[in-house]
Amino acid sequence: MAPPLPPPRAPQTTNTLPDAPSDGPQSHGTLFLEPMMGTPLAVYVHKDVDDRDTVVDLIQRHGGIVSPGYSGVTYILVDPHKETGQNLYRQYAGKKNKMVLDARWVH
Repeated sequence: MAPPLPPPRAPQTTNTLPDAPSDGPQSHGTLFLEPMMGTPLAVYVHKDVDDRDTVVDLIQRHGGIVSPGYSGVTYILVDPHKETGQNLYRQYAGKKNKMVLDARWVH
C-alpha cells in the first residue's frame, strides 16, 4: 500500500502585487511630473481652498511645484463651492493651456 499523500497546501497569497508601486520614498515625487520631460508640474492652489496646507504638501511631496500666482501655470486648483473659485473658473474656462480643477482632486 502506498504512503498517504500529504494534505493539499493552501495557495500562498501576498498583500502586494508584483507591479504595484511601493509606498517607499522612491515612489513619492512622481505624480506631478510632466510625463514626457519629467519636469515638475506647476500648480496654483487658491487661498480659499479648505485644507490648503494639506493640498500644497501633497503636491510638493509627489513632485509638483506650488506657484504663488496663477498667471504662469496650467493647473489651477479651487474650491468650486466658493465664489472666488467659481470666479476663477469663469475667468479661465475654455482658455488654452488653463485647467481649473476642484482641489479635492488632489486628495
